[in-house]
Amino acid sequence: DRLSVTGAVVMIAVPRRRQPLRLNVADVRFLRGPRAGWARVTMSASLAQTPRPAPVTLLASTGEGESAVACSLAVTGLEIEPLGLPQIFELPLSRLRGSGSGRLNIKVSTEGVTNKFSCSLTVRRLDAQPIDGPELPVIDRAEFALEAVYDWVTHALRMDSIRLRLPGMDLAGKGRIHAEALAGGWEGIRRLEVAGKVNPLRVAALLWGKAPVLPGGLTVEGDLDVRF
Repeated sequence: DRLSVTGAVVMIAVPRRRQPLRLNVADVRFLRGPRAGWARVTMSASLAQTPRPAPVTLLASTGEGESAVACSLAVTGLEIEPLGLPQIFELPLSRLRGSGSGRLNIKVSTEGVTNKFSCSLTVRRLDAQPIDGPELPVIDRAEFALEAVYDWVTHALRMDSIRLRLPGMDLAGKGRIHAEALAGGWEGIRRLEVAGKVNPLRVAALLWGKAPVLPGGLTVEGDLDVRF
């Protein structure tokens, strides 16, 4: 069985956002068979924004592997500021700007529960300013990746892989946190292991716009290996 839809428009209501997002769908295709329980949906679309639309692709399938549904969503050149993420998620930020590209992969169990997922995000010209605090410089490129499993019984998030890259910083790790940590409570962190390389001069320049002057003419060169 096949079904194809072209030239559709989808309006997406977002909490705490006055205007809905407009998704211009170029093509949606549904394919079922050849075996029982197997189906696939693909979508090619673009999110309306200024100065140019952000391409969006979706691939969802059933009947493959142990999961009931596997879904992959990718977006390119997404302008972050118009989304109003600080208001939606109540983040302590007065400004959040940048252009992001990323991918989200989700696996849904036979009970209809999302349990395993992975995501990757690259943001260019990231401008994140706290409500209280000094003005932070704009980050040319920031990268984040996560592979995790969520337990809906214990409300624990098992992070099998975490990766964070910033100018002067490349960290990777794993851990396990509970629901209270997702709401900002540090007591919810059960385990967190992080290791990588940090360049003190580049990080200082990132935070304060210039490298610090150390006493006695001391200097720090190269990367430091960190682990905690």
